[in-house]
Amino acid sequence: MPASDPSDTALVAQIAGSSCVADLQITDWGYTIQLRCMYLPLESSQGYIVTFHQCVDVQYAIYRPDYLFEPEPTADIAGFSLGRGDGQEAMLIHTDIFELSARYGHVTVDKTGSWPAHTATA
Repeated sequence: MPASDPSDTALVAQIAGSSCVADLQITDWGYTIQLRCMYLPLESSQGYIVTFHQCVDVQYAIYRPDYLFEPEPTADIAGFSLGRGDGQEAMLIHTDIFELSARYGHVTVDKTGSWPAHTATA
């Protein structure tokens, strides 16, 4: 699905406005980035996983390192942009704890709970 697809725009708006990051994993020497997210309010227990594949030019900054040692820390998503896949335009995730950007080959979104699985390629 191209990044300009209207469903991607709706997905980004929903993620940025009503989600938090419960876990961030950067694996394969930065080639794969996985965000485990939860919908707000947290009591809903619904989550999804956003995985960026074939990442390059990964940039990561922590704004509140002390918060990382809280029991079960979560980072509220303040801004989320998919950018464009195939390494054309970097994605950007801005939270109250960290900021992450990377160019990537494609992205997959695995939704659990009441939403069916959805895979987006950007």
